[in-house]
Amino acid sequence: MTIASDLVEVAIQIALEYSQELIMQCPHCKIGVGFRWQPLCAITDEKGDALEKPAANLAQWHKAGWAICSECEKFVLGIWQFEYSLPEDPLDTSRVLRTTSGSWWAVPHLASEAPRDAATLPKEYAANYDEAYRVLPISYRAAAAFGRQVLTDLLADHGYPSRRLSQQIKAFIADGKAAVSLTDNLKAFQTMADFGLHTKKDEEGQIVEVELEEAEWTLGVVERFIDYFLSGPDLDQEMQARAAAKRHAAGEP
Repeated sequence: MTIASDLVEVAIQIALEYSQELIMQCPHCKIGVGFRWQPLCAITDEKGDALEKPAANLAQWHKAGWAICSECEKFVLGIWQFEYSLPEDPLDTSRVLRTTSGSWWAVPHLASEAPRDAATLPKEYAANYDEAYRVLPISYRAAAAFGRQVLTDLLADHGYPSRRLSQQIKAFIADGKAAVSLTDNLKAFQTMADFGLHTKKDEEGQIVEVELEEAEWTLGVVERFIDYFLSGPDLDQEMQARAAAKRHAAGEP
């Protein structure tokens, strides 16, 4: 064997051992454990074609494995993306392997973590709010569409009823009660949310997709409106009551 092929074998072995020994937080019980990973049949190249082992000319390859959590005894399935390259100096083995460039839980499916518990919201908003974050990892368009529905319902229940979000937004802005920092984002929000709800194409006939960052931003706008309509007034009342109690304790009117 050549020195180069020896180095590739080193890279492969380190990569395989790395995924077996890495302590990870179980997605079920949230406890850090050293999973005893059992390899699945497929090691693939960047196109997904199965390989017996990573080829010397590959800069990126993938591995999947399953395990049982030693704490909660539940099944997990993980996927890793490895990157490695041969060093300029064939005798230098320190830079053969570049660590994992990505890892994912395939089982269980993990929903995106919402900033607040949906159960704390009124039931008329909770279902769509919860669904928006559940589908975010697998469908950015769907997440934006569910977020759109939450905002539509919030506006309708707080004095801006309409069948069309565009009309609700116009009425809310014209009202002039909210800060500019809240209203300035509404037009961009409508664009992103509408692209999530309705399939639209560009000049070349390609579907215009909603990207992850855009979907996350639309949900961030929804969070601000939840604060404005729901959390904000409650917090204001609580702080006013606290301030009154402090004045009373200090003997002030």
